[in-house]
Amino acid sequence: MTASSATADGAAPVAPDLIDRLAGLSDASPLLALRARRAEIRSRTQAAHDALLAPRRPGLFPAAERAAVAQRIAALAGNDALAAHYRGLAAGAEARPALVAHAERVTRSPRESRPEHLGVLEAAGLDAHGIVALSQRSHW
Repeated sequence: MTASSATADGAAPVAPDLIDRLAGLSDASPLLALRARRAEIRSRTQAAHDALLAPRRPGLFPAAERAAVAQRIAALAGNDALAAHYRGLAAGAEARPALVAHAERVTRSPRESRPEHLGVLEAAGLDAHGIVALSQRSHW
């Protein structure tokens, strides 16, 4: 795949996003051309990824730890390519065990989440913003 792909109607090239790269879409792919026609959706999807993984103000939940949690969830889902992407972003960082346990719980069986689990996350050093970010990361 090259650095950019033209839209199906010949409009300006569109830089490949994470989904394009993970799906291995080539410039000749009809799916890439179709995705290029939905530029706003592509942009918002990439922006959501970026906001959750590398926020301007990560607070008590650093970007590398966010990526480590995301890597674990991608691995649970059996998505090796996505897990490798997050592993690269984590750059060797490890997530606090309480954060991993929460992410696994809300991914595997969200109905088992209880208010007391929030206290465990607070005791592990997260504030409300970090808890929300962790929970969002587990569902994205």
